[in-house]
Order: sequence, then C-alpha cells, then structure tokens
Amino acid sequence: MHLYNAWLPPPVAEQTVKEKESFGKVLKSVKESYNSDDPDSVYATLKWVSVLDLELKGSLVVTGKVAARIAFIEFREIEFSTSAIEGLITVSKGMSGTGTGMLLEIWNLHTKASPISLTSQPSSVLHPNLLSLAESPEGINGFIKAKSELSLEDVTEVVEVGLELFRISENRLYAQVPVANGSGSNPFSVDVPRNTRFLFSNRTITPSKAIAKSIVYLLKPGGSAHEHFEKLVNLLEQYYHPSNGGRWTYSLERFLFHLVNIFQKRLQNEQQRKDDGEQSEIFLGQSERVAFVNSILKLIDRGQYSKNEHLSETVAAATSILSYVEPSMVLPFLSSRFRMALETMTATHQLKSAVTSVAYAGRSLLLTTLSASSSMAVDVVDPSDSLVDLLMISLSNALLGMDANDPPKTLATMQLIGSFFSNMAILEETMDQSSLMPGFHFSEWLDEFLFRLFSLLQNLEANSVVNEGLHSPATSGTFLVEDGPFYFCMLEILLGRLSESLYKKALKKISKFVTTNILPGAIAEVGLLCCACVHSNTDEAVSQLIKPLLDSARSSLKGTPVTGFGGRGASKTSEASKAKPTVSPALETAIEYQLKVLSIAISFGGSTLLHYKDEFKEAIFDAFDSPSWKVNGAGDHVLRSLLGNLVFYYPINQYKCVLHHAAAPALEEWISTKDFNEDKPWLAPKWHVPCAEEIHFANELLKLHLDSALDDLLKICKSKIHSDPGTEKEHLKVTLLRIDSSLQGVLSCLPDFRPSYRNGMAEEQSEIPFVIAGANGSCVGTMELRAKAADIIHATCQYLLEEKSDDSILLLLLIRIIDSLGNYGSSEYDEWSNHRHSWKLESAAIIEPPVNFIVSSHSKGKRR
Repeated sequence: MHLYNAWLPPPVAEQTVKEKESFGKVLKSVKESYNSDDPDSVYATLKWVSVLDLELKGSLVVTGKVAARIAFIEFREIEFSTSAIEGLITVSKGMSGTGTGMLLEIWNLHTKASPISLTSQPSSVLHPNLLSLAESPEGINGFIKAKSELSLEDVTEVVEVGLELFRISENRLYAQVPVANGSGSNPFSVDVPRNTRFLFSNRTITPSKAIAKSIVYLLKPGGSAHEHFEKLVNLLEQYYHPSNGGRWTYSLERFLFHLVNIFQKRLQNEQQRKDDGEQSEIFLGQSERVAFVNSILKLIDRGQYSKNEHLSETVAAATSILSYVEPSMVLPFLSSRFRMALETMTATHQLKSAVTSVAYAGRSLLLTTLSASSSMAVDVVDPSDSLVDLLMISLSNALLGMDANDPPKTLATMQLIGSFFSNMAILEETMDQSSLMPGFHFSEWLDEFLFRLFSLLQNLEANSVVNEGLHSPATSGTFLVEDGPFYFCMLEILLGRLSESLYKKALKKISKFVTTNILPGAIAEVGLLCCACVHSNTDEAVSQLIKPLLDSARSSLKGTPVTGFGGRGASKTSEASKAKPTVSPALETAIEYQLKVLSIAISFGGSTLLHYKDEFKEAIFDAFDSPSWKVNGAGDHVLRSLLGNLVFYYPINQYKCVLHHAAAPALEEWISTKDFNEDKPWLAPKWHVPCAEEIHFANELLKLHLDSALDDLLKICKSKIHSDPGTEKEHLKVTLLRIDSSLQGVLSCLPDFRPSYRNGMAEEQSEIPFVIAGANGSCVGTMELRAKAADIIHATCQYLLEEKSDDSILLLLLIRIIDSLGNYGSSEYDEWSNHRHSWKLESAAIIEPPVNFIVSSHSKGKRR
C-alpha cells in the first residue's frame, strides 16, 4: 500500500473497500459494449479507456493488483483492432505498476489480435505509440520478450537503432553547441541516419535528454567517457554565463536538468542493486561521483546568476541534489557564493539566486552540520568559514532581506527561512549545545522577525487594481500571494515549530498588530498570518485572534443601514423613497477588511468555531443585510469559509515534528512516501473529521442561506414582490449571492443528483457509487436539496432572460450557481490543480532525493 493511502482520512479509507465491486461494474459495462459478432463494436469500448485509466491510477494501490488483473482478463476477451493501439498504450501505462508481465501481456494481446507487420502501419501513428510503450518501466524488456511476435525486419530495425544511438552520441553532442549570437546557426551539419532522427523526434524525447542520458550511462570507472564530457563542459561553459544568453538558453537549461536528474537516478539504481548484494565493475565509485560533480559545478557557477528565471531555478535545484552526493564540494561552493552575494547586496538578482540556492540545499546543509555518521568532518571548510556560521549569517541576513520594494529578494528570503525551519524539530528560546546553533538567541530573532514582517505588511501595495465587480477576491494582489507559496509556507512552518512559550509570545504580538491595524492593501497577507496561527494552535488562536476580529466586525456593522435581504425577514427598504441607504466609504472599507481577513483566518478552525456560532450567524446576516455590495461580498467569503471548515477533512498539527532524525536528533526525520511498510510502526496524520455538532451547525447554515434563499428567489420571480426594478435587482443579487456562497462552501459535500438509468437498473446501481472513493468531507444537506435548487434556478433562468437579460452581474451569478449544481466535483478539481502548481514551486526545497551520501540514507525519496 502507498503511504498516501494509509494516510487517508478515516471515513475515506473505510469507503475504499467498496472500490473493487464498483470497478467490477465498470468492467461489466466494457464487456457489454463489445459484441464479438460485430467487429466495429470494438470502437464502443474505447470510451471506457479513460475511465479504466483513471480507476487504475487512482485506486490501484488501494485495491491491490487484483483489480488490474481483472481488467486485463476482461480486456483479453476483446479483439482490439489496430486503431485501438493508443488505447492499449494508455491502459498499459496505468497498469505498469502491476508487475513485469502485465505490460508484455497487453503487448502480446495486440500482436495476436492484429497479426500484421508493425512497419506496415503509418509511421505517424506507430512511432510515437511504440516509443511510448518502449519508454515505460518494462518497455525494453517487453520488446525483448515479445520478439517472437515481431517479424525479422522489425527486430533488425530495433537493434540497428539501438547501436546507432551509441555510435553517434558524441557527434550529436557537439552538433548541439550554440555558436555566435541568437540568430546564428551551426557551422556544419551532421549526417544523422534516418532511424536516429526517428529516436530524437521532438514528439517523443528531447535531444537534450537523450544526450544527457547517453553521457551519464557511458560513464564507468576507468573509462574515457568523462574525459570527453569534460571537453564538452569546457565548450559549453561560456554559454551558461549570464551575459551570453540566446535562443539556446532553454536547451542548455534542460541539458543541465537532465544531466543531474539522470545521474541521480543511476546512483539510486546502483545503490539499490548494491543493497541486494549485486556487484559490478560499471558501478560508479566516489572518484567518479567527484569528477562528475566537479564538471557540473562549472556550469552551475556560470548559470547561478543567470537572468533567465528557469535556468537560475534549475541551477538551484541541481545544486540541492548534488549537495547530497558530494557535500564536501558543493556546500563550500554555496557558502562562498552566498558570501560574495552579501558583499554586493545591491545586485538583487545575485543575492536572490544565492539565497535560493542555500534554501534548496537547506536540509543537506543541516544534515552535514549535525551528522555524526558523515564520512567527513563537521566543518568542511576552515573554522572562519564554517557551515554553522553560514547558518547564522543566513538567518540574520534573512531579516534584512524582507523588503516591500524588492519582491524577488523577499520571496527568496522567505523560502530560506521555511527551508531551514522545516528541518528543525522545535525552536526554543535559546538553543542549547546539542542544537544546530549553540547559544543562538532565537527569542530575539523572533522579535526582530515579527517587527520586520509587520513593517513589510504595512508597506505592501497591490500589483493590480482589486476587482470591485462580482466576487471581488479575498486576495490583495501583492507579490506575497501572487508570486509563489513561500510566504504562507514559511508562516505555517515557523509557527508550527515554535515551543509553547514562544508561540504564545508571538501570538500576543500578532494579535495586537492585527486588531489595531486596517490594511486594505494586505487583506490576504494578514489573513494568512492569522490562518497560520490557527493551524498551529487552534484553541489559543481562536480565542486571541478570531474572537477579537469577529467582535470588531460585528461592532462595525452595528447601527449601519439594513435592506432586509440577508434572510432574517421582509425587506425594510422603503421603495417609495428614492434615497437609498448607504454606508460611508471609510466604514465600508473597514468592514470589508475585517470580514475578509476573518474569512481567511478561520481556516482550520474546526469545532473550536462552535463556541461563537451565534456571533458568526449574526455577522453573516448583518453582512448580507448591508446596502453595500462590497460588504455583501465579504459576508459571502465568511459564509463559504465557515461552511468549509465545518464539513471538510483537513490535517491538523501538520507542522509539528513527528519523528527525530536518528543521525541528528535536532532535526526532524522526513518520511519516505514510497518505501512505506505496514508492518513497521508509523505515525498517521491527525485529521479534522467533523463532529455531530459541526454537521448540525452546517445544516443550520444551509437552511438559512440555501434552502430559505431558494424560497425567497422563487417568490421574487413568481410573485414580483417589488414594484421598483432597482430594489428587485438588489434583492436578486443578494439572494443569488447567498445561494452561490452556500454551494461554494460545501461543494461536493452536498450529495449529487440521484442518478437515473435507462435500463431500469437504478436499484442495483445505487447501492455502490460508480466513482472512485475520495470524499472531500462529511455529507451535509440532501440530494433533494440539490434537486430543489436545480428546479428553482431553472425557473429563475427563464425569468431573468425575459426580464433582466442585460444585467451581467445577475447572469454571472446564475452561471456560477448552475456550474456548482451541475458540475459535481469540478471546484475541488480546480482547487487541487492550484495546490499542485504551488507544490511544484516549493517541492525542490522540501524533498530529500533518493540518494543521500551524507548520512548513508538511500530510499525512494523523502519529504515533509
């Protein structure tokens, strides 16, 4: 079982046992789609390929290999036509984890079902597909084992292609070297055989990756390959220089990436084979590792300060990987470049690159400093330039790097802080002798950090004008939230690692800052600061942050004009009067700020928020009752956030240290997600699983702002209770907003429509969902409530198209509601996609590569 599945929320883990039977129903549908007497019916099965692919990828490690075997047996009964090869390859990729024989069986299945010469198929179809199959984990072995299925001509071609790859590798390397300026071309051409051009096709594999792979796997002890590689590095070095950019920069960046990545994979593979007792003369030793790293450092040295963002990021990531391979070479290099950058702090891009590189190598730096099992001395450089000094200098200068006028440096600084503290077990007032930095007064550092953070927030300016139309975002638009996840990651990690006394001290300062400042230009940033506090210690933060914010918002709303549209009663607006109630701009800004910060701050609040449920209900009613559309929108944020935090599953105590590193007790032991063994002791995360009181409160909110709002909406459209078109429009806006907010708050936790079946199998099918288990949270509301919403929204569509067809805000609200009702689960997917993007940006700094020669810890990869 994969660790991720062992870490599922308990209610979701319980549902996975139903997946096998659910998958069986999918296979039954596939089988029924095919009629052996009708060859063309094979095309009817192709629509199921993506479903099977999704099922296999999503639940293979949950249900085990049995499901995949069942899938293959069922598919074996279908004689696939030649045109179905793409579907076979898709499924084969999904099944590649089921064992060595599975892919080969599918390969044999195709050749037996369609015994034609492979070369007789159109190359545009055959080549990409066969290469895709060949490049899969068992692809090469599959070709070899399946050679009996190939004609002699096909086998000869495969062997010929393989030999030519090695024959032309060196010439191909030099043919890639850029010459002259950006418009220059290669001074001579290389006659590349047809089959080699086929292997280097842009649609299958990039030349830079193929070349890098050839180089890495040609290296061997006593061989001459490294000598040629060194010549190539000397030739390419000048083209990595910051002042020598051009159209070749991307190719060179990819070349560097693939060199380091493939080298790491080779070391990992060899280490695993060594652990199994295998010995080979081609295994790389330390001297080969040193030689390779020394050559790569030449390219890194040139490319580190590149103004091309992709190249500088790749350099930082490559440096991180190599720091685990040969820290005695890489870490002193990092230290010297960091100190040089500090001496020229005005060169922002240099300091940013240097800080980012240290951040990416944070764990290897800390492991090297503390590891007692390392093969080298603790200080790999002279005492005046020790790694311990680098740690303290980095943290001290990190405070100077937080500058509202210098976004790149600020974000790199936050990434550095997050990287360092994500490794530490706990942060105490003063570090003792066994810690990373003996005698370092962390309490003083924390005071200075908060002072500079508050100053940064007070001086932020939004990058763009905040949208004042429909659904103005809670985000402020500053670089802290738009340009990467480093700000919030740093806050969560730092606050999560503080000792109890330091946390309370920090919370007191943060609470004072938040409750005494109105910063409309930093809504999201202040909200995320509060959110990180709540995530670290919910009880303390809710009482000292959430309650004051809630009280301030309610106090500001008290005494303001009301419309009666918020759901508490009939409209109180006099339609006879042309003077509409208003809220002063200053008060409107203050209320909007307080409510939006509150909506972000209550994230991860869970059951603790129940202590103030009456206050929340009043604040939401008051916000929707306000004549200000901005305040209405802020109330929308509070309602949807409150609902989500009541019903969703999410981890708690996420950033507390769970296990100390054996070689360095001051560090946290990161966990291997792929070497998980159920037989060994392991620590599962703690999840927020909604209690009965939370579900009850969520249903109460749905009754107030979804069910009742639907009744109000139908009344407005059918009975035309307003004589004034303007008043009707405002009532429609707020009512639609309440409905949309409720739906966005609970998402797929509101049950989907009851499925209908044309073949009368509803009773049989309804017992087992035709989906992969993966609930977002506890179920609230009912299917009937969703159906009621659909019916009323349908009626509203007809009314608005007839009476308000030119009102864009009303129509946009209507579209959003229709999307929420009909596209079940789409919002969760969008959110997951955004998180996945953020994860990619941060992952290089929070993943320990599978080869670690610092503490002799080799695995399939570890992470926070």
